[in-house]
Amino acid sequence: MFIPSVLLAYRTMKHNTTKHEPFFLTYGRSAILPIEFQLPTYPVEEESEDNLLLRRLFTLISKLPQALTKAKRLIQKSQDESKARHDNQLKAQKPYQVNDKVWLHDTQRKEKSFSHKLSPKWMGPFRIHEVLQNDAYRLGTLDEQTILPHTFHGSRLKPFIEAPLLQPKITI
Repeated sequence: MFIPSVLLAYRTMKHNTTKHEPFFLTYGRSAILPIEFQLPTYPVEEESEDNLLLRRLFTLISKLPQALTKAKRLIQKSQDESKARHDNQLKAQKPYQVNDKVWLHDTQRKEKSFSHKLSPKWMGPFRIHEVLQNDAYRLGTLDEQTILPHTFHGSRLKPFIEAPLLQPKITI
């Protein structure tokens, strides 16, 4: 029902990455919005069809290729920055060792209950039972009685940090 309106808004809005509207990058001109048909526009001198055609050709030949090249360059730059951010986050994680205690991100929690907003996002703690290749781990329970049947990628784990036990103060 609202899909055509949403698509029109998306295609006629300047994108931060490309600095152009998708409509312009596709057709080489700005879109004529529905409101422009209803409101009277500022009076403009009528141009001949030849002048309109020449102006359109000039835009398609000179301005559109430059805009497309610039948009491709900006998209590549944005993708490179995204990749660098992602790679920095991966390098920041140190690999876990056997017997490290970790939390496991619960990616299936949406299916477990009706309202998953308040359900815990992390399961555990678990103990690293085995370190595999490509940042994969096999987990077990803390008592080492059960080993989980699946392997888990390191991106789904976070370290379990035990709080120090507070000793009660004894005053005499």
